[in-house]
Amino acid sequence: MQQHAGQHILSAAFEQLFGFQTISFHLGKDTVTIDLNVTEVSEQQLKEAEQLANQIILEDRIIETKWVTEEELFNYNLRKATSLKENIRLVIIPDFDYNACGGTHPTSTGQVRSIKILQTERQKKIVRVEFICGERNLTHLHRKHQVLVNLVSTLSTPEDKIINATKNLLEQNSKLAKQVADLSNSLLAYEAKELRESAKGTTITCILENRSMQELQKLAKLVIQETPKSICIFVSNNQDKLQVVAAKGNDVEQSMKELIAHVLPYINGKGGGNERMAQGGGEKILTSEQLIEKVISYI
Repeated sequence: MQQHAGQHILSAAFEQLFGFQTISFHLGKDTVTIDLNVTEVSEQQLKEAEQLANQIILEDRIIETKWVTEEELFNYNLRKATSLKENIRLVIIPDFDYNACGGTHPTSTGQVRSIKILQTERQKKIVRVEFICGERNLTHLHRKHQVLVNLVSTLSTPEDKIINATKNLLEQNSKLAKQVADLSNSLLAYEAKELRESAKGTTITCILENRSMQELQKLAKLVIQETPKSICIFVSNNQDKLQVVAAKGNDVEQSMKELIAHVLPYINGKGGGNERMAQGGGEKILTSEQLIEKVISYI
């Protein structure tokens, strides 16, 4: 009842202030939405509509219901026309909103308690306004207050400085992430150099532990950049699966896509790629060493 009456009040506020008509609404489990027949609503307009709606609530105006005939409709300035011809029920907030509605409502606007607009979303040629009323406002405020209290405690920062503290933290995190990426790339370059120098033939293999597919691909590219006649095979022994990457230098004719397609069935694996580099993953049916043996045998 609070949410439904709140919808009437907010829709009427938008129409009275700006001529924005509500073309549909939805009473959800947690929030309410109204769809306005406009393509844009400014922050100032949202603020003014919310203020007017809450002023009507504060005035605790009576909410009347009245059954009228089709002929009697002409005596009322309906916010939205109705197609009903008989059994027409009006919900009336005197001097503010007149609307044909069969829903349940409280007996006065004060029982709605408050309205808070949460956000808007543009959808094609309408703007959807999401809001809450009454008890839901208290629930929403309590939840956000708990989040705020936890942030104050976690960041050891006063409430009025949380935004700046968060921005600083994100900037620091971004810098650290770049440093980690640079160090990771340096480490991969060092590994690639070691693998090239320790290679005993044109097929370079290595078993790694808990490496991501992205790391395996980067490492393989670094190795074959300076070994055009080599094939590079890496297998990562992860927690519950094996991952394999195959890459070739410019002077190698063999297809890596065909190679991977041949060995993946041994581990019930799936993958893909192209002639130069292919990859995939599967079950630990074989050991990493056995999988590499299958690859070498195929080569």
